[in-house]
Amino acid sequence: MKRCPNERAGGRVPGGVRLRENVTTGPFDAPVFIGQGETDEVIPYASTRDYVVRLCAAGVNVETIGYPGGTHMSVLEVGSQLSDDLVAWTAARLAGTATTGNCPS
Repeated sequence: MKRCPNERAGGRVPGGVRLRENVTTGPFDAPVFIGQGETDEVIPYASTRDYVVRLCAAGVNVETIGYPGGTHMSVLEVGSQLSDDLVAWTAARLAGTATTGNCPS
């Protein structure tokens, strides 16, 4: 019988372990876009801000947009501003338009 990817011999992998296995650490050779609802109930927005500070300190070109009132799922709904921002940001990168990011100073 095949195991679910988040199972190991002896039972399920605790959620924290699974999350640590999925942390993106880079290096990133291309600009990074991070958009998140500021009232995300799954991933605290403060954690994302801390992550962005670490990326910026490592020299990553990162653009971050927080969506006030946005939750973990509401920012993915049809008509969400995140969708428009991500499409515009990606189109600009594909067109060769440079970005300097918006790292906190």
